[in-house]
Amino acid sequence: HGLRPTVSLLFLIKQGSTHVDERYYLYILLNVICGAQSFEHLCTVNGIEHVTFKNVYQAMGLLQDDLELDQCLKEASMIQTKQQLQYLFVIILINCHPTKPENLWKNHKIALCNDILYQAQQQTQNPVLQLSRDNIENQTLCLLNDILKKWEKTLNDFPNMPVPTMYNNVSNSLIAKKLNYDQLALTKKIALAVASSGIAALLLNNGQTVHSRFKISIKLNEDSICNISVQSNLAELLKQMILIIWDEASMMYRYVFEAIDILCITL
Repeated sequence: HGLRPTVSLLFLIKQGSTHVDERYYLYILLNVICGAQSFEHLCTVNGIEHVTFKNVYQAMGLLQDDLELDQCLKEASMIQTKQQLQYLFVIILINCHPTKPENLWKNHKIALCNDILYQAQQQTQNPVLQLSRDNIENQTLCLLNDILKKWEKTLNDFPNMPVPTMYNNVSNSLIAKKLNYDQLALTKKIALAVASSGIAALLLNNGQTVHSRFKISIKLNEDSICNISVQSNLAELLKQMILIIWDEASMMYRYVFEAIDILCITL
């Protein structure tokens, strides 16, 4: 009936992705703006031409702002611990897709950084220790990165979010934490504190059980090994380790010592 043929383009938009890309906003705009004649026409709102489709989407009032998320973090900071607040911040990044995550960080970084200085003073047994604001914020970003890695993500996955800088040219967060602690203690060396039992590990600063630190199975036999990839952050930490402080070492089976010995030789 005189209708011109049309070409339709179908593509998949992955639901629940960390950050929805420009294709999604283009798809929505093409369903909202009828008869767009060019990309310039599509990107112009009230006489102002915008650079990205997301900006157009926001200028048209179609994109929800982050006020509710901001209020959520504000209320949570009054009743939650630092660790709980950091987990909440990560959950918001992953599941709520804030439009400007960097603003959420800027508005709540003081609460997210709370307790960092106190923990450093406790670890070094130096109540007058002082850290720069940049150092404290950097350590907090490292903690957020570590939480994100449980979901196989990092702060690099979220546009405009600050990312932790390196400690002493070290990007491995596990090494960074150990080096940072040792620098505060003026040793500049890495030592690991482990214990044979969970109760004994609680008595050590930053202590862990041997099974947890070296990824050894609870069920032991002569073929037991440390389940650590040589490319992992933990492997890099162990390579730079110069000392293991092992409480209640005599309580362990010989298979544990043999597994750790094989690991050290491998690394």
